[in-house]
Amino acid sequence: MKKVISILLAVVLLSSVTACAAGESAYEIAVRNGFEGSEVEWLESLRGEDGKDGVDGKDGADGKDGVDGKDGADGKDGVDGKDGADGKDGVDGKDGADGKDGADGKDGTSGSDMSEAIVRASLSSVVITAEFYREVVDPDASEPQKKTTYSGGTGVFYYLNKENGDAIIATNYHVIYDSKSVDADQLAHTVTLYLYGDYYRQNPIEATIIGGSIDHDVALLRVTDSDILKGSSAEQAVFKEDPHVYAGQPVIVVGNANSDGLAATQGIVCVEEETISMVSLDGTHTENHRVIRTDTPVNPGNSGGGLFNIHGEMIAMVEAKLTDSDVDNVGYCIPMDLVLSTIHNILENCDGETNRATRTTLMGVTMQVESCTAIYQTDCGHVHLYETVAVQMVDEDRPAAGLLLPGDRFLTVAVPGAMEERPIVFMYDISDAMMYLSPERPIVFKVERDGQVVTVTVSFDAEDFS
Repeated sequence: MKKVISILLAVVLLSSVTACAAGESAYEIAVRNGFEGSEVEWLESLRGEDGKDGVDGKDGADGKDGVDGKDGADGKDGVDGKDGADGKDGVDGKDGADGKDGADGKDGTSGSDMSEAIVRASLSSVVITAEFYREVVDPDASEPQKKTTYSGGTGVFYYLNKENGDAIIATNYHVIYDSKSVDADQLAHTVTLYLYGDYYRQNPIEATIIGGSIDHDVALLRVTDSDILKGSSAEQAVFKEDPHVYAGQPVIVVGNANSDGLAATQGIVCVEEETISMVSLDGTHTENHRVIRTDTPVNPGNSGGGLFNIHGEMIAMVEAKLTDSDVDNVGYCIPMDLVLSTIHNILENCDGETNRATRTTLMGVTMQVESCTAIYQTDCGHVHLYETVAVQMVDEDRPAAGLLLPGDRFLTVAVPGAMEERPIVFMYDISDAMMYLSPERPIVFKVERDGQVVTVTVSFDAEDFS
């Protein structure tokens, strides 16, 4: 079967970019039924806080039986309401487990009540509309004409200062890039954002492009002095760099599906790490992308949005999906360690004007995976994968020549001043670390060589970068 992998980009004409369909929202229905308060307060009321969803007496938790102990009804274990869950203390009926989301199980997850995580993820996400110019040939015109096209995507607040109305938003590069555009760098000349809840898109926020990586498909946008942000309920996302995302982990996607506004879907991590082949964004070649696979439904417009855990922490960036007619719900997301290393490179090298591209370098080392081991962690009930990575060959004309030797087994990596020492669990930990490099900043390895632990420092000159 031939795999068809599509980036989740919605490119549409202006006339087809519309607000949500008319009709009452869930919040409006709640107000009509007696709810008093703002939409944010209504969203907060859905979290399952103590009292609101299971007040003693009304739900029979306390009264006839008044039991305290065996049935976990009330008191010591703080059981609350029909769902036995309690937002803040997370106590849960029979098993009395804990977690911010009132969940149960060894890892504090319930797999069902993710309302608080969805609220947090939604408030940290934005709808993105990017505008491009293309040239088209008009038989009735003497010269090519400009045609306006739009792409719909999603972004997440990497940095947010509501007091000043400033923000940096992370998204996919392909959301703000069009290979057929005649704009500078083929990047959008206009980028507009909309916050969660702005279903009718009445409060546009203008953003500018800082820069990005076409190879890693990550870009950054900037908002400055926005009055809309100053008075909003937007939240800065929590970016969770977790080397042990695990198969079966419950996750949420929040994104601008089909360019209809922010919406949430739920699923699990299917494969914690794999490599897929995709046509490059400029259409010139095929390239490999390292991704997390999920069965969480994703659709055009979800590009650049977050894959969140049950605490509302972003663990990956949604990028693509498998679109074969016989395949359902196979989505691909960029792992957070790669997203964060690319963001660092963008902030260090891009100014939004004279340079909007990342800068990278190579050590000249060919590596190989000697073994891959699955280890069952009894304390959390998950399986974690580990690779043993070794040097296979070193290019004599590159910076690592004479420093790293064939047979060296990598143990740890660090980039002083940018990335603290961390164990090398997978081969890609090394390429991720390379994104933190600069001519003034070396990369430091600990390797096993002939049974001894050796520290190796590889430095780079300005001409090594491109």
